Amino acid sequence: MCKYKMIEYNDELNCISELDDQGIIQTNYKVAVRKILLIGNGFDIRAGLKSSFLDFFIFITYGCALYNYNNIEQFKLLNIQTTSLDGQTFPKQLQVLLNDNKKTYKDCHDFANSYLGDLFFRHLFQTPFVGMLSKPEILLKDEKNIYLNLLLTIYGIKKVPFVKDVLTIPDEIPTDKLGKGLETFSFITQRIFENIKGDIKLWVDVESVIEMIITRSEDLKDKYNFKEDIKRDYSSSKSFLNGLELFEILLAKYLKSIKSIDITEEKSNLFFENICDKFSQSAITRSFKRVKNLDISNPDVVINYNYTDIAERYFEAIGHKPEFFYVNGSLDAPKDLLPKEFCTNIVVGYTNSNNVKVNKELFPFEKKSRRIIKNTQYIDIDKIINKERFDLVIMGHSCGIADSDVFQKLLSSKYLKTALVLCHSTDDLISSFNNIRAMVGEEKFSELMTFEKEKITNNLYFVVEDLGEQTDKPKDNKCEE
Repeated sequence: MCKYKMIEYNDELNCISELDDQGIIQTNYKVAVRKILLIGNGFDIRAGLKSSFLDFFIFITYGCALYNYNNIEQFKLLNIQTTSLDGQTFPKQLQVLLNDNKKTYKDCHDFANSYLGDLFFRHLFQTPFVGMLSKPEILLKDEKNIYLNLLLTIYGIKKVPFVKDVLTIPDEIPTDKLGKGLETFSFITQRIFENIKGDIKLWVDVESVIEMIITRSEDLKDKYNFKEDIKRDYSSSKSFLNGLELFEILLAKYLKSIKSIDITEEKSNLFFENICDKFSQSAITRSFKRVKNLDISNPDVVINYNYTDIAERYFEAIGHKPEFFYVNGSLDAPKDLLPKEFCTNIVVGYTNSNNVKVNKELFPFEKKSRRIIKNTQYIDIDKIINKERFDLVIMGHSCGIADSDVFQKLLSSKYLKTALVLCHSTDDLISSFNNIRAMVGEEKFSELMTFEKEKITNNLYFVVEDLGEQTDKPKDNKCEE
């Protein structure tokens, strides 16, 4: 286990010189630095949770399928219990739903059919697959529809040996996977999502689509290929909001069902050691050797953008208890603090960073408003900083504009010593770079990226994970002599 401070500096940098009130330079060596760790969903994914954007939408997809099996006559004719459910290893999302009730199936179906759900599925997925599942009754009424046989094959009702490439899956389906109801559906669903996995967006895109609906941003409309008009009357606003609340309910239900993972002291130590091993060398290189090492296992404060307590349990397993702040709500919010109008206080939304004028009916979509409406934990960044020098490590978060209210205060603070953004890949680095630059403004961003020799405060470094040998990819020889 790395036994270092969260960010360990080279000795000559572990001091700070400042002018006192009389204009005399005072040098303080080995200044105590507060350690703040900000984490997003990437932390939970690394910890073993299937909590990615794609994982959750697969859950919705299976929910739609089970709703249809139970409510559409053609599908009810097929007894799904005759499939090999006993001993059958289905994906986690399907297992969760099979152990749930039909109300959840209906919620998945209703969300997929809501205006908001339709936008998510049409503009974040490059396949008509989920749209077919959310409205199969329309296809079943039209025997000439090009998707009809395909739909019946997917549900295991027909034994058509080939599936058209329209769903971006290989044509041939093994005959032993046909006509078996839920087993057929599960097999084809996995193949489809596996083939479009590289095109699936991130959680930040969910919030960007919400922003597109509310602000009508032309840039976002182009990004998500959105051509239609967006209504702004009271009824459509109410419909959007109902879809968002249903989305939050389903997300909370899904995360609650998958968050029970075993966390031991040994597992926790290995987890943090792995992060140290994977990111330290990049931190040293990209900080021009100012940073000597990195270890996130001992922060003073954790700002948690996840809804789960996974991170808290990892720290507890090694006997460390930092102060935790759940910015966007928690699955374990105390019942006496949960408004009776809601069954969960988790929050999904966007931040109107450009101060676009919107109707008052659309205010509840903004994250600041949703936190108040759902009574999430209040976070006072000034109190967290407490007028002390602090190091900031950001891990598993896209640094999206939707969370700029917290990021801006941290990155713009005069007490910031060093900020490290841990990125999974160079693509993530570029995305985080662009997002932070947009949220703090050009002047502040330039200041954070100055790296003057005598200036050891307000430095921002982007760090890329060492993924080791990628045996499934051809070797890149462009740097070889």
